[in-house]
Amino acid sequence: MKELIVNCRAMGHDLPDPDAWLPGGRKLRGECPSFNCQHKPTTACCMKKILYCKPDFQAQLGMLKEHCMKRGYKVIFFSKYHPELNFIEQCWGYAKCIYRIYPRTTNKEELEANVLKALESVPIESMHCFSVRSLCFADGYYHRLNGAEAAWANKKY
Repeated sequence: MKELIVNCRAMGHDLPDPDAWLPGGRKLRGECPSFNCQHKPTTACCMKKILYCKPDFQAQLGMLKEHCMKRGYKVIFFSKYHPELNFIEQCWGYAKCIYRIYPRTTNKEELEANVLKALESVPIESMHCFSVRSLCFADGYYHRLNGAEAAWANKKY
């Protein structure tokens, strides 16, 4: 961490001296244990937090996003509750339940035929319900509900 800050200072970034002492007589540490820093943006508890709060550091895109954008692809990251937000996942779950009803087979052609029959047997009405359910979850997350609260609101309303 110290080398990183020294290199960033050499490039002209306004970062504290890694050998500096904080008010109160304690030395500025490299990082807090388990990176459990205080959540205030003005807190200067460690070098890692100071670097993390710099605007140019926060504006930096991730490697995956940069790589894809250079090639003209748009990257969309779903939230951690993405199966509820993606109605195709719900349709796939419905088709898997139907597929499990079919007898087991070791023949590749029969297996493929059973999968296609299961996928084709998902009713359009169910797809519509899954789509509405996904929109309800998305609305709950838009209103800052967590997963359990969004599920409750989806059942309630």
